[in-house]
Amino acid sequence: MREPDRSSKRLKFAVVLLLSMCSVTHAQSPVPPEHSIQLMYERCKGEMAGERGHYCLGYVEGVAQVMIINGALGRDEFSMCPRPPVGLPSGAAMIQAFMNWAEKHLEHWSEMEVVGVSLALSSSWPCGK
Repeated sequence: MREPDRSSKRLKFAVVLLLSMCSVTHAQSPVPPEHSIQLMYERCKGEMAGERGHYCLGYVEGVAQVMIINGALGRDEFSMCPRPPVGLPSGAAMIQAFMNWAEKHLEHWSEMEVVGVSLALSSSWPCGK
């Protein structure tokens, strides 16, 4: 039986290495605390209580604008569809929708803030099929 040459050994090693890397399940990267749903909830709660700052309002409205465009384009993912006669909800209504959602979904508090805001808005103003 002939012994495999070096290039054949290298190729086999590369294939085994690649397959082992692909089979490893990657844990989700930890979310920096300053971008968590929990901190977003605390910021929004402070703003609703009259504290200075408009981070929450700007963030929620920015996410909402992208989601409304996605809804208008007929995309199912990451979309919201406010309907007449109410039309576009106010910033305060969208913040309240996020806060209500966050209070019911404590299990998501360590996830990215955009996840919580988008899930809250899409559940409050869903797009029909």
